[in-house]
Amino acid sequence: MTRFSSISYWLLWSVFIILAIISWRMAWKRESFRKRALPLLRLSLYLWSVVSLVMIAAVVIYLTTFDGWKDLTRGRVHRIAHDIFSDTASLTRIEIFLLDGDDSQKANTRFEWRGTENGDPIYGETTVSGGALRGFLETWNGQPLNGSHTGAMCHDPPYGFRGYDGDRLVFETTICWRCQNIAFVPFHGSEIYYGFDSESDIAKELLNRCDQLLPYKRH
Repeated sequence: MTRFSSISYWLLWSVFIILAIISWRMAWKRESFRKRALPLLRLSLYLWSVVSLVMIAAVVIYLTTFDGWKDLTRGRVHRIAHDIFSDTASLTRIEIFLLDGDDSQKANTRFEWRGTENGDPIYGETTVSGGALRGFLETWNGQPLNGSHTGAMCHDPPYGFRGYDGDRLVFETTICWRCQNIAFVPFHGSEIYYGFDSESDIAKELLNRCDQLLPYKRH
């Protein structure tokens, strides 16, 4: 979701709220309208006004309790991409999956995305936690992203990552240094690519850390 899409959502909800207020006033406040309007029309307006108020309440809860405010002002895709490499204070472990290697290393499991049927073969995996996690996050945090492009028209990642807060999955992503992008699922069933500066020193350091944890046979 780009910033333009966020503005479009603001406009859409503004129109919806205006229509809800108009219908509510006509259905509940205008005595002259209630007398003249057909019963079916009055019933429709009553129902519409009630549904509208419920939806407005749901939107308010989403904006104030969840990440809706960030989604509407920054864009959900941009927000999730940057949170992967910044909103990590609650993490208790990161699972790292090797997605490239020799056939002799291949396991019978796949790195599958939530809500999608896509998946990559897993050649090895490890978990980083405790003191090792703090050191790993020093490199993980602040990875350079570029939301203005999606990298190359490919995605062949050597590693996949899942971050957890206890048993709660916080993020799930794969990183491709060659194609200069990351992949994640911002909406159910929709995998997208997001630009990643793989030539930066901190990105190269992250790759080296992963290579040390899960060495693989390069093609």
